[in-house]
Amino acid sequence: MCEPAANHDRDPESCGACGHACGGGACVASARESPQFLAVDATSVYWTDSVSGTVMKCAISGCGTAPTLLASGKEPWRVAAGAAAVYWTDFTSGTVEESAR
Repeated sequence: MCEPAANHDRDPESCGACGHACGGGACVASARESPQFLAVDATSVYWTDSVSGTVMKCAISGCGTAPTLLASGKEPWRVAAGAAAVYWTDFTSGTVEESAR
Protein backbone atom coordinates (compact mmCIF):
# COMPACT_ATOMS: atom_id res chain seq x y z
CA MET A 1 0.00 0.00 0.00
CA CYS A 2 1.35 3.39 -0.97
CA GLU A 3 1.33 6.02 1.73
CA PRO A 4 0.87 9.68 0.71
CA ALA A 5 4.12 10.58 2.47
CA ALA A 6 6.08 7.77 0.81
CA ASN A 7 9.41 8.56 -0.86
CA HIS A 8 8.36 8.65 -4.51
CA ASP A 9 11.92 9.54 -5.60
CA ARG A 10 13.29 6.06 -5.02
CA ASP A 11 10.46 3.54 -4.49
CA PRO A 12 10.33 1.28 -7.61
CA GLU A 13 6.71 0.36 -6.84
CA SER A 14 5.56 3.99 -6.52
CA CYS A 15 8.03 5.95 -8.62
CA GLY A 16 6.86 9.55 -8.94
CA ALA A 17 3.36 8.71 -7.70
CA CYS A 18 1.48 6.04 -5.77
CA GLY A 19 1.11 2.86 -7.79
CA HIS A 20 3.37 3.94 -10.68
CA ALA A 21 5.82 1.02 -10.89
CA CYS A 22 9.11 1.34 -12.76
CA GLY A 23 8.61 -1.98 -14.54
CA GLY A 24 11.58 -3.63 -12.86
CA GLY A 25 13.90 -0.66 -13.43
CA ALA A 26 15.39 1.67 -10.87
CA CYS A 27 13.49 4.72 -9.72
CA VAL A 28 15.89 7.65 -9.51
CA ALA A 29 14.74 11.14 -8.48
CA SER A 30 11.46 10.94 -10.37
CA ALA A 31 9.47 13.44 -8.34
CA ARG A 32 9.23 16.98 -9.61
CA GLU A 33 9.51 19.83 -7.16
CA SER A 34 7.04 22.34 -8.52
CA PRO A 35 6.34 22.49 -12.26
CA GLN A 36 4.90 25.91 -13.01
CA PHE A 37 4.64 26.95 -16.65
CA LEU A 38 4.16 24.86 -19.79
CA ALA A 39 4.81 25.31 -23.49
CA VAL A 40 3.88 22.85 -26.23
CA ASP A 41 4.98 22.38 -29.84
CA ALA A 42 4.08 19.68 -32.37
CA THR A 43 6.20 17.00 -30.67
CA SER A 44 7.07 18.01 -27.10
CA VAL A 45 5.93 19.55 -23.83
CA TYR A 46 8.32 21.89 -21.99
CA TRP A 47 8.05 23.14 -18.42
CA THR A 48 9.91 25.20 -15.87
CA ASP A 49 10.43 24.39 -12.22
CA SER A 50 11.81 27.31 -10.25
CA VAL A 51 12.09 25.26 -7.05
CA SER A 52 14.54 22.77 -8.59
CA GLY A 53 15.84 25.41 -11.04
CA THR A 54 15.24 23.32 -14.15
CA VAL A 55 13.75 23.50 -17.63
CA MET A 56 12.51 20.09 -18.76
CA LYS A 57 11.21 18.46 -21.96
CA CYS A 58 9.04 15.41 -22.62
CA ALA A 59 7.67 13.99 -25.86
CA ILE A 60 3.91 14.46 -26.20
CA SER A 61 3.70 10.68 -26.58
CA GLY A 62 5.27 10.39 -23.11
CA CYS A 63 8.63 9.94 -21.49
CA GLY A 64 7.68 8.12 -18.30
CA THR A 65 9.78 9.26 -15.39
CA ALA A 66 12.72 10.30 -17.59
CA PRO A 67 12.14 13.76 -19.07
CA THR A 68 15.06 15.52 -20.77
CA LEU A 69 16.84 18.20 -18.77
CA LEU A 70 17.37 21.27 -20.97
CA ALA A 71 18.82 23.64 -18.36
CA SER A 72 19.50 23.87 -14.65
CA GLY A 73 20.97 26.16 -12.05
CA LYS A 74 18.84 29.23 -12.67
CA GLU A 75 15.39 30.30 -11.52
CA PRO A 76 13.33 29.67 -14.68
CA TRP A 77 9.86 31.13 -14.88
CA ARG A 78 7.78 31.54 -18.07
CA VAL A 79 8.61 29.31 -21.04
CA ALA A 80 7.95 29.42 -24.80
CA ALA A 81 8.79 27.00 -27.60
CA GLY A 82 10.21 28.49 -30.82
CA ALA A 83 11.08 26.85 -34.11
CA ALA A 84 14.65 25.99 -33.11
CA ALA A 85 14.90 26.74 -29.39
CA VAL A 86 13.07 26.89 -26.09
CA TYR A 87 13.08 30.27 -24.33
CA TRP A 88 12.37 31.12 -20.72
CA THR A 89 12.76 34.06 -18.39
CA ASP A 90 15.03 33.91 -15.39
CA PHE A 91 12.95 35.22 -12.48
CA THR A 92 15.86 36.60 -10.46
CA SER A 93 17.89 38.32 -13.18
CA GLY A 94 15.02 39.18 -15.55
CA THR A 95 16.99 37.84 -18.51
CA VAL A 96 15.71 35.69 -21.35
CA GLU A 97 17.56 32.38 -21.66
CA GLU A 98 17.46 29.78 -24.42
CA SER A 99 18.28 26.16 -25.13
CA ALA A 100 18.23 24.16 -28.34
CA ARG A 101 15.20 21.90 -28.49
